Amino acid sequence: MWVNVQTKGTFILHTDIRYELWKSGQEAPGVLTDEYLATVGYQPITKVPAPYNPITEELISQPPTQNADGQWEITQVPVSLDPAIVANNCFRVTKLTPEITAILQAAGFYERIAVEVEARRILILWTSASQFESNAITATVAGLVTRGVIQNKPKALAVQAWVDAIWVEYYARKASGSDNIDFTTVGTCPHSVPELVAELA
Repeated sequence: MWVNVQTKGTFILHTDIRYELWKSGQEAPGVLTDEYLATVGYQPITKVPAPYNPITEELISQPPTQNADGQWEITQVPVSLDPAIVANNCFRVTKLTPEITAILQAAGFYERIAVEVEARRILILWTSASQFESNAITATVAGLVTRGVIQNKPKALAVQAWVDAIWVEYYARKASGSDNIDFTTVGTCPHSVPELVAELA
């Protein structure tokens, strides 16, 4: 990205700079290097974003300025979004922060959005638990585990206990309002398919 130091106009593409030079009657070389661009009044410029919440704010670019080192920058500052836009942005969240809650309550959107966010939290939590289980327990493994549990085989019982632990954790998180979808804390499946097959042999 470049800035015309005279007009403060910014450019992303060399094509646009070449067009500006052509309009001013200057014939540009085939390759526009930074060294050449500096000779005709164009300097590299960078955007300097500020920390912001993408649910409640947007970044607005300020006019180009030179910093203390003489480099050109476009400072971006956060600006609050309209509450209706904040409500629309909540499709991305699984938990409402106090900041978002206050905005939605003031605008009268809280009750509707809170119900949607809670339903999404539970769905994503359930999907994550189910995926974590199915990554280790296929239909074949489930059949082996079932046979082993019926026969009171220790390895099959251990795998069943591991599955039970996933869902105990799921229901605990569901009840607590947690949006933590990482179920690796339960640990890995304790036994492999060959171990279960060998146990049933």
